[in-house]
Amino acid sequence: MTQIETCSSSQGKRQRRSRRAGILIIVVVALLLVSLGVTALVQLIAIQYRQTQGAEQRQQLQWLAESAIHRATSRLLKSPDYREETWRVPHEALTTGQEYHVRIAAAPVENQLGRYEIRVEVLGIVDTASDVQYRSERTVELPVPSLPPM
Repeated sequence: MTQIETCSSSQGKRQRRSRRAGILIIVVVALLLVSLGVTALVQLIAIQYRQTQGAEQRQQLQWLAESAIHRATSRLLKSPDYREETWRVPHEALTTGQEYHVRIAAAPVENQLGRYEIRVEVLGIVDTASDVQYRSERTVELPVPSLPPM
């Protein structure tokens, strides 16, 4: 082999190595960009999932409170002496996986015959502690029984 052939052969090897190194750098950068994109997408999905769970929980708590107000109204129609009660909602009953207590309190509105203020608190129970998760208040007007003529 002549010296010229040896030089061109070693230059060719260097050029191939350079190309390979360039391609390898491009591939590594592309993989890095793809992994960053996938990470961002996974984080976005996780945030969306938590928001959906929160909205679902708020909706279920609203339904519990609304049911409690309807129950209190029904109980007041049967007995104007009805004042309060507490429900226990086991964790299996809702998709939140948490136990709740629903506190209902009814009180007549002062100087307004047939009107009652109903207050509802939905408490989330964790171990032995409770935390108010949702509150609702409504004033209802019930028919006043007519008095027999004298």
